Amino acid sequence: MTELATQLGFSRSRVSRAVARQEFRGVLARSACPRDARAAHAAVTDQGTVLLGRLSGLYEVTVRDSLTRFHVRAEQLEVLVQHLQPLVDHVDRPLALSACTRRQRPATLDALPHSTGHR
Repeated sequence: MTELATQLGFSRSRVSRAVARQEFRGVLARSACPRDARAAHAAVTDQGTVLLGRLSGLYEVTVRDSLTRFHVRAEQLEVLVQHLQPLVDHVDRPLALSACTRRQRPATLDALPHSTGHR
């Protein structure tokens, strides 16, 4: 939850509570990290994916209606899209690697591969 909190700019406790609420609703599932006992993973469930699909359509309609109501001209909309594009591009990027997904360093020098055959 720490990395998610950092990515979102929220406190760890706030993110943990939000994840717990969504887990209770069945839209997120939390699981233990197999490589780091301190970490947990949060993943969108099938039910959550369905909900996201429904909400994205509703969100699009709401934004379109709002822009129409405020009489946004085409050139103003183009400027808005240009400013928002970096945010949209960021959504599809993976979050920073966690301790669980990062390649772990060998615990001892003996665990390192030796190319020369010497120790």
